[in-house]
Amino acid sequence: MRVAPGYYGGRYGQSIGLDGGGVAYPTTDNLTTTAGTISLWAYLPTTPPENGPAYLFGTSAGDAASGYTGTLALRREVGEDGALRWAFWTVPNDAAGGHSLTAPDTLPEGWHHIAVTWEATTGSKALYLDGVPVAQTSGVALPSTTGNVFHLGRFPGGSSSSGMYLDDLATFRRALPPAEIAALAAAPEAVPTSSAVITGRLRLDINASDAGGIMAVQFGHNGVFGDPQPYYDTYEWDLRGAEGPHEIVARVSDIAGNQTYITRTVALNLPPRADAYLVEATRIGATLALSVTDEHRPLELQVSHFETFAGAAWQPLRETVAWAWRVEFDYNRGDVTYLPGPVYVRFR
Repeated sequence: MRVAPGYYGGRYGQSIGLDGGGVAYPTTDNLTTTAGTISLWAYLPTTPPENGPAYLFGTSAGDAASGYTGTLALRREVGEDGALRWAFWTVPNDAAGGHSLTAPDTLPEGWHHIAVTWEATTGSKALYLDGVPVAQTSGVALPSTTGNVFHLGRFPGGSSSSGMYLDDLATFRRALPPAEIAALAAAPEAVPTSSAVITGRLRLDINASDAGGIMAVQFGHNGVFGDPQPYYDTYEWDLRGAEGPHEIVARVSDIAGNQTYITRTVALNLPPRADAYLVEATRIGATLALSVTDEHRPLELQVSHFETFAGAAWQPLRETVAWAWRVEFDYNRGDVTYLPGPVYVRFR
C-alpha cells in the first residue's frame, strides 16, 4: 500500500478509493497466466484522465527499457481521435510492444462492472463492460510470467493513481464464458470468497489503515483468539487441527479501541492417512490390502520396488494391489528366480 486509500460507499458495502494511492497484492496464488479472469466494479468519472492513462490494474515483469515485457494491464485512456477508450494491454516475455485490445468507452458516470479474460493456449483475450463482451481476439502472444506484484489503481512503472473507487475484485483461474461474466455483472451480492486449500503453512496478508494508527492485530482460530501482535502487512502461521474447514479471524484494533473483524475460511488438506496389510504372499508375488483415509478425493497411489518410486506411474486408488516380485533370469540354464523384497506404496 503506497498512500493510504480511503473507504467509501461501494457497489456492495464499502469500496476502496485510490485518491493518490494504490494497493498491491502478490501475484503468487492470485493470478495465473495460463488462463484467467479479473472481475471488478469501478466508479467511473466522466472526466478523461489528466496525467496519462488511468490504470484499473496492472502487473509487469519488465520496465520501460525492456518494453514492459511480461505485462497484463487494463487502462482507461484517450485515443488518437480524442475519445475515451478501454485498452486491455498484454506484452509477452520475449518481445516488446505487446498487444492492446481496445473498445470505446461510452459508459456514463457511476458504478460499472468490468472484466477481462485470457487463455494462453489459443492466445485469446476478451474485454467485458457491464457483462457485455465489447472486444475479443485470439492468436495473441500472452505473457507466461508477470511481475511479483499485482497493482490496483496504477501501473507498476510509477504511473499516477487512477483516482477511481473500486469494489468486489475477484480473480479466477480460468477464462469465464460470457454467461458467467453476465451473471457477475447482474449479481445482487458480492462474489463470495473462495475457501483456500492449504497444507498447514498459512500466509495472511492484512491491508488496513486508520488515521490514528493500527495498534494491534489478534488472530482467532475457530473462535479462540491469540495474544495481540504488532501490525504488519504479512504474517505466517502453522495451522494445526483436523482436516477440513477452519475459520480464521483477524481482529484489528486502533488507538481508540475501535475494532474491525476480517473472517476467512480455509480448508486444511493433510497428507492421506494410510496402512497397508499383507493378505497373501506366494513364490511369485504378494497381495496387499490398502486402508486410506482422507477428506479430499479422488486419491491416487504409486507402488514400487524402490524407495525413490523411480518409473512408478500414479494410478487410481484401489482396495487391493497384486504385486509381482522382481525376477532374475539365468539364460544359460533357463531358470527364473523370484526375489521377494520390500514394497513401497505412497498416496496423494
